[in-house]
Amino acid sequence: MDLARLGDAVEDILDRQGMEHTSEQHGLIVAEEAGEAARAVLKMSQGIRGTREYWDGELEKELAGVVLAAAACATHHGINLEVAVARHLAELVSLPPGALSAPRGPHEVRV
Repeated sequence: MDLARLGDAVEDILDRQGMEHTSEQHGLIVAEEAGEAARAVLKMSQGIRGTREYWDGELEKELAGVVLAAAACATHHGINLEVAVARHLAELVSLPPGALSAPRGPHEVRV
C-alpha cells in the first residue's frame, strides 16, 4: 500500500466529513490512536472485559488507526512517510546490541 496515497485518502475523508485538520489536530489524532492501541494491549494482557479474540480485533483496528493517522499527518506536513520509515528502520538496524534497552532518562525507551 502506498502511504502517500493513504494519507491523501484520509485527508479527503476529513474534508468530506467537514473536520478541521490542522497540524495540532493531526498530532492529537496520532496520539489518540496510539493511546487506544496501548489500551487494547493492556486490557488484553490483563484479561479485562473481553476475550483474547475481542482484544486482538480491537488492537488490529487501533493499529490501523495509528497508520491512517500517521499517513494523514505526514501528508499534511509534506513528509514522505515511506522514505521516513525506511530511514528510521535503517537507523534501528544499525544500532549496537542492547541500545534499545538502555534508557537515556527516567521511563524513556526510544524506538
